[in-house]
Amino acid sequence: MIPATLPERILFYFGAVLYFGCAALLFVQSLRSGADRRPRRALALILLMWGAAHVAFGLQGTAITAPACHPVSVPALLGGNVYVIISLLYPLELARPGWITSIRVAQLLLPFLVVTGIYLLVLGLSGESVRDLDSLASLLTHIGKFNVWYRIVLYLSICFYMVYMFMNTGVAALDADRLPGDPSPAPDRCRLLQLRIYGAVMLCISLAYLVTLLFSTPGSMFVHRALSVLLFGVVSLFAARRPAGMPAKTVGQP
Repeated sequence: MIPATLPERILFYFGAVLYFGCAALLFVQSLRSGADRRPRRALALILLMWGAAHVAFGLQGTAITAPACHPVSVPALLGGNVYVIISLLYPLELARPGWITSIRVAQLLLPFLVVTGIYLLVLGLSGESVRDLDSLASLLTHIGKFNVWYRIVLYLSICFYMVYMFMNTGVAALDADRLPGDPSPAPDRCRLLQLRIYGAVMLCISLAYLVTLLFSTPGSMFVHRALSVLLFGVVSLFAARRPAGMPAKTVGQP
């Protein structure tokens, strides 16, 4: 394992305190009645997951670049998929109040579980082991091997979930959920502003992570984590200060 540097340790613990603090603030505010209760709880869950990752790395004393020390690392690809999926819960609930149910969450996870299951199944049946790649040149050299080229599928899975978020939380999605003749557009504008801010944040964080997966430079993961802490802090404070707005209707409402 690569030992963590002092800046990385500071980022670990500062990030953990920020994530857990913002999650606690959002959860306390979600105890009040109102249309913003469920979105705030979803965002609090996302922040708890990110905070747990920082605590885990901090306790291990492992460098923040360790999970992605090899290009298109399988653990980093799987972890990236999981965190992107979890991070989708807030905008989906904000755009479509009442969206989060056990069935819909299972449907959201299904593509990732199928793709991952196929990968593990084929590896097990073929007796292959996960190969670490030293560079992108190694990826091209061994591209004919299943456990190498299939990483491209795992990589594209992250992109798929990002596209899914923008397709289901954009202006068209919100307009489709409005009741005919709704006379109060102001709450929708507020909701749309929150979605745009969160979408921009997720786009920046995801692009930084996708670059890290490809090139695995020493400082790329550090920049990704630092950017995540900063932008999620902004999103959390904005969500805590501004109401999510009254929804036009709830998912499943006739």
